[in-house]
Amino acid sequence: MWIYPFNGRDPNDIAERAPFALLAFEDIGDEANFPEGMSKNGNAKDIIGEKIGGDCDDYVLSEFRIPSVTAELGKEN
Repeated sequence: MWIYPFNGRDPNDIAERAPFALLAFEDIGDEANFPEGMSKNGNAKDIIGEKIGGDCDDYVLSEFRIPSVTAELGKEN
């Protein structure tokens, strides 16, 4: 799972604040060779059902304009 920055905002406004980063995340997700049905992309609310803000990805993207995501690994039963 890739969790995009700016999760403390409701709704997440990455498309307005950093459209270049969102495009990069979408391109990588489209080109990645994930097993069918085994990947999820979006903000924390979309992925884990929690609104979380203030993580390192927020800081790196807003301060340095470097696209950054939180990768979550897990197993679905």
